[in-house]
Amino acid sequence: MSISLDFIKIANEYNVVRLTQGKGQGLNIYSQNNKSNSIYISGDTYGNINNDGIQIYVDKKLVGKINRSTYKHFKAKMLRENPQKYDEFEKTFINDFFKLLENVKNYI
Repeated sequence: MSISLDFIKIANEYNVVRLTQGKGQGLNIYSQNNKSNSIYISGDTYGNINNDGIQIYVDKKLVGKINRSTYKHFKAKMLRENPQKYDEFEKTFINDFFKLLENVKNYI
């Protein structure tokens, strides 16, 4: 499966990915230039990704969040095995990320 150019542009800035610590299995994606700037994608112990939304932090302060409580979440296994579902997840992430960037402009 190929990765879109928009996703690569994000990866050029946010390129350090770590699983969250604790009961959930979300992802923290850190800026290569400032580790205090990050993106958080929720996850749980059952392999659900984006089950509770996406958040963006600037200087470790939450500056934007998109809730996904009513939105269909993704299974990690499904993303590995189904290129169409991975593309859908990637497009959702990119769309949400760029919406959140509008909030970031007020903080930098």
